[in-house]
Amino acid sequence: MKNELTTTHKSNYVDSILIWFITLCSLKFYTLFVPETFGKAIILFGVLLVPGLLIVHFVYGKSISSRKHFIIEIILIFTAFFVSTIAARYFHSQSIMTTIFAQYEFYVFLFYFLIHRMKPDPDKLLTMFIWLGYIYAIIYIVQYLLYPTQIVNSKILADRNTVRIMMPGAGYMITAWFILLSRYFRTKQIINIIGLIPFVLVIILLGTRQIMATTALLTLLNILMSRTIKSKIFTYALIALAIVPFYFLFQGVFDQIIAVSHKESSSIQNNIRFLAARYFLFDLNDNPLWILTGNGMPGPHSDYGRFLYRISDQLGYFQSDVGIIGDFSKFGILFALAEIVFLIKMALCKCREKYSFIRYNALMILMSMFTGAGLGAAMIVQICFMLYITDTEKHYYSNHK
Repeated sequence: MKNELTTTHKSNYVDSILIWFITLCSLKFYTLFVPETFGKAIILFGVLLVPGLLIVHFVYGKSISSRKHFIIEIILIFTAFFVSTIAARYFHSQSIMTTIFAQYEFYVFLFYFLIHRMKPDPDKLLTMFIWLGYIYAIIYIVQYLLYPTQIVNSKILADRNTVRIMMPGAGYMITAWFILLSRYFRTKQIINIIGLIPFVLVIILLGTRQIMATTALLTLLNILMSRTIKSKIFTYALIALAIVPFYFLFQGVFDQIIAVSHKESSSIQNNIRFLAARYFLFDLNDNPLWILTGNGMPGPHSDYGRFLYRISDQLGYFQSDVGIIGDFSKFGILFALAEIVFLIKMALCKCREKYSFIRYNALMILMSMFTGAGLGAAMIVQICFMLYITDTEKHYYSNHK
């Protein structure tokens, strides 16, 4: 019998192009030859395109949107935007319009509703994620080899015996990692393991302990939980043998990371992220009401925004360095709760092996949510894809009981 779910995927060629374009806009086209100011304009255009297309689909579209299981979380998020806008005016005298514009990236959560109208085939989305992951890896490696010549307009740090390039798109590389792993588990085709090599290179070159540790841990968890692997010991051995040469090739990077870890663990009270988190939680606003409302998104040219810029410049405290604490500081408890709830729901979702990457992506975000960069347009668009696929999987299982 034909899969009932497949017949609901009616995304046309134009919609597919638009999905690609919105995704690339959220990534600022990886900042490849894109100036910083123009990059912000690209994101703004992509954000404005989403409600515009949503209106077009409502007016002219013939398809009926499928059931959405994350409506409450999205409503909480937009409620938090409204409340925190008022809070910014009350606590920091920032104008309503300044706050509304400052948080424009976050309006891309509307993409969740748009993608339900477009109804792309989840399998085609997997292919797109793999391409996006490889594009990220290729650009990263080329920029690494060309440094100090820059082809991406992202922040680049030369430390820990490596060059760390802070370009957007790493989330799709990690997604592609788990997609290829699941394909290997299902097909036993070694080409899928070979396909992971560029990702291993980039993960090492990133020199980020958190990404290395969480990717390794979740890969082991993926192997343990996979229902298609007969010999897990053989798979562990295969992965170990593949990793050993990379350790010796990049031993200097690993040794530097270990040294930094020892230094930071011995003085956690002086860790810059710990100090930043404490500041945004306890010192930025002494009125406990902000916990419910947030402080609002700072505008770059307001007094509030200039104040936070001075704090960042003088003390090194960035809201973007403390993950969900930074988002909590801006948008309050409703936003933080909504984010935690939809991540837990995705981590616990029942899905077929080929879509298991959703579970591991959600777990990775949860594990790094206090030290990551927080949510931005690129991550929000990726989360909307994951929410959509989770919805389609719930529909699939409801029709195959």
